[in-house]
Amino acid sequence: MTKRALAFVTSAVFAALAGCGGPSHGSCTAQQMGSQLCIEFSTNSTAVTVDQVRQQCLMQTGATYSAGGCAGANVVGRCVQSLSNTTMSLTQTYFFYQPFSTEIAMQFCTRLNGTWQGG
Repeated sequence: MTKRALAFVTSAVFAALAGCGGPSHGSCTAQQMGSQLCIEFSTNSTAVTVDQVRQQCLMQTGATYSAGGCAGANVVGRCVQSLSNTTMSLTQTYFFYQPFSTEIAMQFCTRLNGTWQGG
């Protein structure tokens, strides 16, 4: 997935969730440049619905939504990104899968100002 695509997914979802509900809002999986990326969403806000997250996910070309979390097999690493404003906080956990290299995944995580967690 390109840096631009990652930034777009992050921005689009955060904007959509700036109003969402419950701690877990599912996950969104997409294939980019032969690699799989899955993002789990959780928020403390009661204004955003799971359906809003699902709709934002499905707006991304080739993306699929799941009410559950991301798969744990073949994970190169995870990046935890915490975003907040005056009305809510959002945690997005990015799961990078092979053939993403650890180096590339860590670079994406740095650009997201996230916390890297190895596979």
